[in-house]
Amino acid sequence: VLVLPRAAVAATALSAVLAALASRDPRVRLRLPAPDYAVGSLGTYLGVELPTYLGLGLLCGVVALALDAGVRASEDAWADDGAVGSILPTPLRPAACGALAGALGVVCQPILFNGYTRRPA
Repeated sequence: VLVLPRAAVAATALSAVLAALASRDPRVRLRLPAPDYAVGSLGTYLGVELPTYLGLGLLCGVVALALDAGVRASEDAWADDGAVGSILPTPLRPAACGALAGALGVVCQPILFNGYTRRPA
């Protein structure tokens, strides 16, 4: 059963209503100008683009399966009867996660600054 927070549902509903109202106002220009594309032949599409997009879709599917397996393994490890959860008491688990994120940040600094600009030292 999926339980959504009321604030998330309210924000989604409000944004949908505002988008509907804005799309009916003739003064609001929501459409971007369409770029001019050079249309190739069907053979070019079937020979080059279609296999490329199919390969990209296959790669994304494999990455999604690996991510799902990683999330499940992490949930199993941190569960009460898991490898980490059985060792650490519940109040110390957030601190352990923070220490793990800090250790990862030492090795790979963009993890700590994702989405933020930073000055080089």
